Amino acid sequence: MQTKMTSDSVTSTLNELILLGELAPGTIISEVGLAKQFGVSRTPVREAIRKLSETGLVTLRPRQRPIVSLPSIAEALDQFEALAMLEADCCELAARRRTSEAMAQINSLNDACHHHFENRDVESYFKVNEEFHRSISEASNNTYLSGRAIQMRQRLRSLRAPRASEPDRMKASYAEHKRIVETVEANDPERARSAMLEHVAMVGERAADFIRSYTKLWEQTDQ
Repeated sequence: MQTKMTSDSVTSTLNELILLGELAPGTIISEVGLAKQFGVSRTPVREAIRKLSETGLVTLRPRQRPIVSLPSIAEALDQFEALAMLEADCCELAARRRTSEAMAQINSLNDACHHHFENRDVESYFKVNEEFHRSISEASNNTYLSGRAIQMRQRLRSLRAPRASEPDRMKASYAEHKRIVETVEANDPERARSAMLEHVAMVGERAADFIRSYTKLWEQTDQ
């Protein structure tokens, strides 16, 4: 017999659905629908929604159903700017401190990105892309800084995923990855930082385009 989900497991599952982009920014959240999907009453779903509203992932609206948070363009650009700075710091340190083992892992993941790019497998590319960025952050050998970068990247995942899955973006992303790998392997901190800043900034600009296209969802009222 299947174990009934607890309030905490409902919160964790809903959190993951949002971060993975399966519940896209601007999506109206149905307590009844989620309760049926999870096989629970509305109470743990309501509690999960409340908890996620405190983290900023869900927006509660007076006299309307809650919605997966869709930040303003200004807010999104601020968040991507913060991510770009964090990842650029990590990339700069990686170029100074990376070990041969870390470099081998970075190259391996970049090769995997190339394989998925050649096969136009956008879903697999996006997944390996996440590991590629994590490996760069961890190669900085600064646990606190890499942890912050990885956490921020995960938080912005639902905004990055729709744009990252486009074929033209995948092509540009791989070209940018190559520059990042070359600078880290060459132990060139300044160029490594610049390459990562440019890479993340481009994703942020495309995320802003995504938000513009979904502005009507943010303003949508229940029918």
